[in-house]
Amino acid sequence: LYHITLTITDRQPLLGTLAIPNNDPTMAKVNRTTLGNALVDCLLDIPSYYPEVQVLHFCLMPDHLHAVLYVRRTM
Repeated sequence: LYHITLTITDRQPLLGTLAIPNNDPTMAKVNRTTLGNALVDCLLDIPSYYPEVQVLHFCLMPDHLHAVLYVRRTM
């Protein structure tokens, strides 16, 4: 299992904007930018290039991405 973090230079919020509907933090979400959508698409496409890698979970933030990858066999 691998936990990876990708961070935008200078922590610029290029991947999305944080939205908190009705000022309720339990409803917080990130509205993705075009770049944020492209990053998530590439992440989820990894198994099509590397079938031994499974994306278990990810969390996109405005300035970074966390992902948990499972590598099922030695590469």
